[in-house]
Amino acid sequence: MNYCIKSRNIIYSCNDESISPINTYISLGLVECKLKNYSNALNYFGQAWEFIYNTHIQYHPAHKILYNHIGYVYFKLGHIHIAMKNYLKTLSMYRIYPKHPDLAQVYKNIGLIFEQDVHNYPIALSFYKRALELIPNNKHPHYILYKNMIKTLQLKMRLYSSCVL
Repeated sequence: MNYCIKSRNIIYSCNDESISPINTYISLGLVECKLKNYSNALNYFGQAWEFIYNTHIQYHPAHKILYNHIGYVYFKLGHIHIAMKNYLKTLSMYRIYPKHPDLAQVYKNIGLIFEQDVHNYPIALSFYKRALELIPNNKHPHYILYKNMIKTLQLKMRLYSSCVL
């Protein structure tokens, strides 16, 4: 957590005009999310979205994935329906790039909803596997995370099925 606070302080102290305010707001939102300051995270993501909207730069690369970040905050707040709407919005924005690596996060997050909220493990597993498929190689930082999520859920499913029988 100290690194999150340090990174937030660095971002605040940086007055570099070449840094996009969109990326700054998104970075601050991610830091606040990590610190579990979800309302602050939503405020920063909202500022990023407003900047994109007001400057008419809908094709900014961060625009598409921003909905995923907003969805994740709502997921953490327990507003599953709003989270899912944001995830689906992200997927629709990437429809012409169905194999884009950024979508791995979205599929993972949808899988979390099906695992933790809906308790539909087979569907959650399919979303986790889709996330792993989109990772470019096994050196990617999320590769091990997604692999472990799949293995953990498969174990949970085996334990659940042995208890039911």
